[in-house]
Amino acid sequence: MVIGALSDIASWNPYLAEDAFDEEILSLIYPSLAVEQVDYQQHPPSFAPSLAESWEWSDDHLVLTFHLRTDAVWSDGVPVTSEDLLFSWRAQTSEALGWLWSDITDHIDTVEAPAAHTVRYTFTHRYPYQLMDVNDGPIVPAHAWAGIPFERWEETD
Repeated sequence: MVIGALSDIASWNPYLAEDAFDEEILSLIYPSLAVEQVDYQQHPPSFAPSLAESWEWSDDHLVLTFHLRTDAVWSDGVPVTSEDLLFSWRAQTSEALGWLWSDITDHIDTVEAPAAHTVRYTFTHRYPYQLMDVNDGPIVPAHAWAGIPFERWEETD
């Protein structure tokens, strides 16, 4: 992939991105569960499948379960699994890392991986942007990042 830009990207770590340009470039590298559609005006957007092939809500709309594509792999060929989403959740909520957008996780109570390609998010209450908040957090490969403590991510690309 070749992308023309007026300046260098500040960091290849999506949790350290501080501007829209960096986030746009990094969104081409790191997958999201779904693709936000441009069909909204005064309401939350709808979403199309991406890394998640499907998802469903519990009857009370407090539990959101994603079923990941089984053919998804990272650029090094390692399969994407629910462990990557759990690890990414830990990064998103890490005080040591201090992700700029961590407030989107405030209403998510727990994240579980009942199977290798299934991830379950439980919310503290219902609100209009639940799916958007889950989808906005970057997903990173656990096998590549887990060996580096969150405290050291700012010095690591």
